[in-house]
Amino acid sequence: MFDEEPDDASAPLDRDALAKETKRRADLCLYGLPPFRTPDYEELRRLYRAYRHDPDVRRLILEIQCGRYAFSELAALAAECAWDVRKEPASLDDARKAFARLRRRLRKELDRIGQIHARK
Repeated sequence: MFDEEPDDASAPLDRDALAKETKRRADLCLYGLPPFRTPDYEELRRLYRAYRHDPDVRRLILEIQCGRYAFSELAALAAECAWDVRKEPASLDDARKAFARLRRRLRKELDRIGQIHARK
């Protein structure tokens, strides 16, 4: 996945995009984290190749990608839940089953990643 050569050489950081993302995150105050530019897929591939001998960096990059796959899967499950609620005729049992699948998958992902923040 990340070991393949990119189609395009890695581009330098775009200052305008960074400024826009910084402002957007500051406006949202996302999770109390400092503003940062979210790495795209190609940047993650470049970093993965550049730090191929650092297992900690590789593990963090793989965790980011795993999280992205999980978000995609969870979005699909949520769409399935919405469809089960809106379909004609809508069955409460179908909706409950769909939401149960979504809850189980969310719980599995939360169990996989462990503690999210420091305990107060």
